[in-house]
Amino acid sequence: MLQTLIITNSNDQTVDVLLERVPKESREKIFRLNFNLFQNYKFKLSASDFYLADPIGRVCTLDSIKKVYYRKPRRNTRLAGEAAYVQEELWYAMRGFIHLLWQNEKIVLVEPHVEISRLNKITQLRAAQKFFYVPEATFELGMEPSSSKANSSVVVKSLTSTQIGNDEIFTTQINPNLLDRSFP
Repeated sequence: MLQTLIITNSNDQTVDVLLERVPKESREKIFRLNFNLFQNYKFKLSASDFYLADPIGRVCTLDSIKKVYYRKPRRNTRLAGEAAYVQEELWYAMRGFIHLLWQNEKIVLVEPHVEISRLNKITQLRAAQKFFYVPEATFELGMEPSSSKANSSVVVKSLTSTQIGNDEIFTTQINPNLLDRSFP
């Protein structure tokens, strides 16, 4: 079943009205990603694909998406410290996700983040893979480590370099079993 992905926030009343007008039998084909609730989703992003599961377990991938309506996801500008860091990491990953959808001609009506998407690390990773061997690289939220990674180490790296108070997240090699899955 091909899906329509709507990327917005949970308080977007325009999308609420649109969804009320969709026939009930067609609503199951619509996957709504509310950026302000992103931490409640499971998400894995690589240079060429993604896995997204909503809080009730519905899943979408690049192959299952027919089109994307990029509405108005917004960041909370009043966050500080760790919460601000988490939001900026998620926003950065969202930009790479959006660019992947755009490059695969899934987004209709707009070209989101055109002013910043050209330099995104996810986009750079995709470009580098055309010319170099690049180890598996994913952005993950809420995902359990795959069995192939369970007994090995991985490298974690901040996408944004946003500080948490006076602390910075540096590129670090770590056992994936020690990572907090609710933290990007």
